[in-house]
Amino acid sequence: MKKQIVTACALIASVAAFATSVESSNTFGVLKIAAPAGQSIIPVPWEKVGGGDIAVTDYVLPTGLSTGDMLYWYDNGEANYKVWKIENGAWTNVGANKIESTGVTPIESALTQTFSRGSAAILNLASTATVYLSGQYSSEDVAVKIYGPTAEDAAKLSRVSTLIAPSKASDVTIDESMFYKDEACTQPVAETDLVGDSILLPDGNSYKYSKTFGGWYLEGGSTPTKTDVLIPVGQGAWYSRGNAGNIYIEW
Repeated sequence: MKKQIVTACALIASVAAFATSVESSNTFGVLKIAAPAGQSIIPVPWEKVGGGDIAVTDYVLPTGLSTGDMLYWYDNGEANYKVWKIENGAWTNVGANKIESTGVTPIESALTQTFSRGSAAILNLASTATVYLSGQYSSEDVAVKIYGPTAEDAAKLSRVSTLIAPSKASDVTIDESMFYKDEACTQPVAETDLVGDSILLPDGNSYKYSKTFGGWYLEGGSTPTKTDVLIPVGQGAWYSRGNAGNIYIEW
């Protein structure tokens, strides 16, 4: 079976990418990221070989990482973080506890844990390193679930955050992406159902949706105006939803 290799190089703090390809029936990719020391949000642009969600041990290669480097993924379904750490050149799962009013529950961070394309994870590195994300390439758009609070919690001004990232190895402007009520992406979200939602980028800039501006604006600016929200290649973002119910972003 013929294979196609696509290689993209992206700097976390800048826009720089290239790709070379040879025509074939299957496409496998490696996204090379220059990740800074400390925390950074990284995308999940690939799926597993053969299609479907990809396992953490296949997605982030341990190559070039140091003992103690860590990877976090926020599981919205369980409302807790899954954590992995590099030990002796390989990923190991890190035991943790979820503390609730009902008691303490052990958290399982299995090495077989899978990520869906279009989501994101958090790297915490001791020093700057080159990180390789691998998997099977897909040109198909994907619907990513963005979690929202219940109607009761929304009335109490509670918010829910979801890690998201473009599903392709290219820059993406949020304004060019569509939001839907359903995973099949047939029911567009009304503008009023986005008002007050916010997006936090790795550079610290936070954008909020405003009906007045008919789009997103940069919070903290002296004169708020409608602003395109650009997520550079190799990065992800936190989407914080204050409106009730889940929605989907297609990209």
